Amino acid sequence: MYNELKTGDDAWMRSVHERIDRLSVMLDGISKDGAVLPKEDGYLCDKEVACLLKVSRRTLGEYRSNGTLPYYVLGGKVLYRRSEIERVLDRGYRGACRTKDG
Repeated sequence: MYNELKTGDDAWMRSVHERIDRLSVMLDGISKDGAVLPKEDGYLCDKEVACLLKVSRRTLGEYRSNGTLPYYVLGGKVLYRRSEIERVLDRGYRGACRTKDG
């Protein structure tokens, strides 16, 4: 049993390959800091948004206070809708400036 050569046609090997493919898809959905990045529109906590925007949680508080970022409070927890964060980023995006020479 232990000396058998397993090929790609073997049912056991196919199941191993399928598991590896599923793990690969799962790993693609994880950012470098370990936070899972949802594909669909959902709600993010302040830690996830801070990581996404690369700012501190204190800065997020300032963004909430001055109305830069829309947010929701549910049971004392601050949540941000992913689509609204992306919309704010799109509005604030500025392309590269052209120089007068070029």
